[in-house]
Amino acid sequence: HNKLEATIATALQLKKTAIWITVPSSRARLIEEASKSGFSFHHAEGHTATLSKWLLDDVESRIPTYATHQVGVGAVVINAKNEILCVREKR
Repeated sequence: HNKLEATIATALQLKKTAIWITVPSSRARLIEEASKSGFSFHHAEGHTATLSKWLLDDVESRIPTYATHQVGVGAVVINAKNEILCVREKR
């Protein structure tokens, strides 16, 4: 807990706006301490959880929400000769 508070203090001195930490599931017990220091869940994937803390009290958080889905892009074009061009996003 003391190391985390020291890190937060250093980030504030360095004029940082946010802190991100990634916690592997094998160290999940550390999430409670991070939560007590003002961190909140951003996302979890596989065997890790990512938490964030916005450091500026007088500015609304600009930490983006985590993407929950992906939108694909595609297009079909037909020219004057009735030729078709089909474009699809590569995945």
